[in-house]
Amino acid sequence: MKTADLAIGGWLPAILLFWSASTGSQQIPRHDASAALKLVSVRVVDEAGRPVAGMRKEDFTLTDNGVAQTITAFEVHALSLTGMTLLRPDLADAGRTAPSAAPALNRKIFIFLDLQGEDERGAAAAKTTALHFLDTKAGPGDEVGVIGFSPMRGFFIQEYLTSDFDKIRKALKQVRELQPSGGESVLLGPDDDDPGSGQWAVNASVFVPGTSLFQRRDFVPRMSDLARVLQYLPGNKSFFFFSGRRLGGAAAALGKEFANAGTPIYVVNTASWIAKSKHLTPREEAFLQNSSLKTLAETSGGRYFAKIEDTDGIAADVQALTGNFYVLGYAVNEDWTGAYHRLKVEVSKPGLRVMAQDGYFGARPFSQRDEFERELHVYDLLFGDHPATELLPLIVDFYAVRQGPAWETAFLTKFPVDPKAGLPPAKIEWFAHLTEENNPPGQGWKWKTDLAPSNGRTVTAVSRATLPPGSYEYRTAVRDTTTGQAAVGRIKFRIPEKAGDYPFLSTPLLLEPGPEPKILNLPTKLQKKKSLGSSGSLLDLYPHIPREYALIVRDLETGRRRIRAVVPIETGPIDAQHPPENRISVLLRPAGEGEAIFPEFRILEVKPGEPGHEFMILEISLPEVEPGSYELEIELERADTGVKSATSKTLIVK
Repeated sequence: MKTADLAIGGWLPAILLFWSASTGSQQIPRHDASAALKLVSVRVVDEAGRPVAGMRKEDFTLTDNGVAQTITAFEVHALSLTGMTLLRPDLADAGRTAPSAAPALNRKIFIFLDLQGEDERGAAAAKTTALHFLDTKAGPGDEVGVIGFSPMRGFFIQEYLTSDFDKIRKALKQVRELQPSGGESVLLGPDDDDPGSGQWAVNASVFVPGTSLFQRRDFVPRMSDLARVLQYLPGNKSFFFFSGRRLGGAAAALGKEFANAGTPIYVVNTASWIAKSKHLTPREEAFLQNSSLKTLAETSGGRYFAKIEDTDGIAADVQALTGNFYVLGYAVNEDWTGAYHRLKVEVSKPGLRVMAQDGYFGARPFSQRDEFERELHVYDLLFGDHPATELLPLIVDFYAVRQGPAWETAFLTKFPVDPKAGLPPAKIEWFAHLTEENNPPGQGWKWKTDLAPSNGRTVTAVSRATLPPGSYEYRTAVRDTTTGQAAVGRIKFRIPEKAGDYPFLSTPLLLEPGPEPKILNLPTKLQKKKSLGSSGSLLDLYPHIPREYALIVRDLETGRRRIRAVVPIETGPIDAQHPPENRISVLLRPAGEGEAIFPEFRILEVKPGEPGHEFMILEISLPEVEPGSYELEIELERADTGVKSATSKTLIVK
């Protein structure tokens, strides 16, 4: 069995330390920021701020750096009871809303809690408002995440985008409420209620958290980094931003960067001093209404909400604005310089206002992205419900061999190295993350290797861990270091508690006749030094892999064939002079409905292992079956005691 060398480094970025977090990829490349067709999300509202339906392509004009553009693509997106719906443009009027078969841009909503920019009372109000929106407005297809900024941790991700709203509720409750961050007092001026008194108003000097020069220098660059990363996340994105800080002149620049990323910011001012007085003075009201947070929101294409206590109104407006919009598309010729383009969108109908991004930065090659951008790209690949990938999905399978109270596990990822139909024959970064259910954040790793020597071959990557009983999820992602093209794979599995007497069967390793496998060992630190597999090799768990046999990792081509199964058996103490008699049965059970199939098999040999362990090698003759998912089940019954043990492996017949 041939192996490949690689460089390894522990990988668990700082942002993962604060993570409290299904296979599938919703690819919408036509909405990527670097596509040849530039798409701009536009919201149209009337004088009362209500979204306007029924707009047509002819109603819009668009300029890029002052040059009029021909709108060649036009989409209408609207929120319904079943989620986002893409309406046919030719029927986009108030009375005719026939949905198109094309995919709609489901909402991706980031709840951003600025813990550095709000006091304890404001943070509590932010959670209340966010939970109210989640409970009353979030619906099917929506993905919500909880992120933020903390005085101690900096930027953090509490829960990445997910459609599991219970996770979001839990994440919101787990975010710590901190004492007020460093800030400054802001003088509002004489009390206009009594201008002749010359006295300052009761609330004339207001403490605004997160507004000192140091905090602005710390916060603004991180937000700028985040905006750049969001350029590469496709879909209908928006920020539900809770803060009470003053950004000063940085607000407009940040708003432009989020606008460029197609991510409008809906800002809720959490300044809790508002609620301490039933009647605000005119200067207090002016300070509140003209906050730099308003500039941030409007420049990004979003909206500003001055009073956080209006939970119903905020939820209703954010729902309407994020759930109804148009997409305008026009051709661009990317020069890959990253230059800024100013956009202007107008409508011909009077009395209407357009909410759209101020402009965008041109695309940059992946190789020019900074470390923060690269880390968040990996985060999306590993933890997003629908990560944006360009390569094939990775097929990941799980194997476990019991050793005492713990289990020696192996994760196998099988893939072709092919520039057209597999992973690229190039230098890659390989990431993996293992988490136990209800016990985040888990463990993460990063490896680097070059797949060029394996071009044209099929490779099986193996990573290892020693794990106690529990429910787990293993996620992995591979990324081309030059182009950023990526592939992802995930698997959920359960390691059972020890139950019953001996014998005990562990996961079978399945093989079929074929070329000797090319193995890429991905060593981790989750292995006991004296455990099976301490070298990180699959041979430590399954030492009897015959030559001229290839590993079966979940997928199997249809047709009659003979395969082999290497089955680890924990026998316990036995009398070597009088070994017990065992009865073996094998069946192939289709997923869902269908009768079980009993294939022919024979025991080729039984090999000794560590004390109390054996390896049974079976040859199984699989009949030709319909494509689909099957469970290959192997059962052993000890004749003298009647104790049974069973194990199984999933096969996808194609």
